[in-house]
Amino acid sequence: MIDYACVFTTGGAVLWCKAFCDTQYKLDVVNLFVKNVLLDEKTALQGAGGGPSAASSVQRQTSYSFQDNVLRWKIMLESEFKIVFAIVYKQILHLTMIDDLLEKLIYDFQNKVWPKLVRQQGVIMTLPQ
Repeated sequence: MIDYACVFTTGGAVLWCKAFCDTQYKLDVVNLFVKNVLLDEKTALQGAGGGPSAASSVQRQTSYSFQDNVLRWKIMLESEFKIVFAIVYKQILHLTMIDDLLEKLIYDFQNKVWPKLVRQQGVIMTLPQ
């Protein structure tokens, strides 16, 4: 069902990941997503002066398709870091619970992991065990 799940910052730091099958190909999907969606949005935001209409476009878009895979994501904006929660699965599987799973991941991260993160001057120093 789910091939790969990961949590990372928009700055590129991977906080957590779990592969359920061939990892190299799924990492390519994540890398393409970062390049084609997150970096393009960041460039558009800088070019548009960071206006609200440019910022809301990445929040409205929640899936990225590449070949026969779909990457669904949500961004946790309530923190000083923009944290991306992403799940990769086969496009043929039309999974309906992915959004609920992403919401659960964000909820658990905010309540269990976020308070335990060691941060100094806006940098995550260590993750809890």
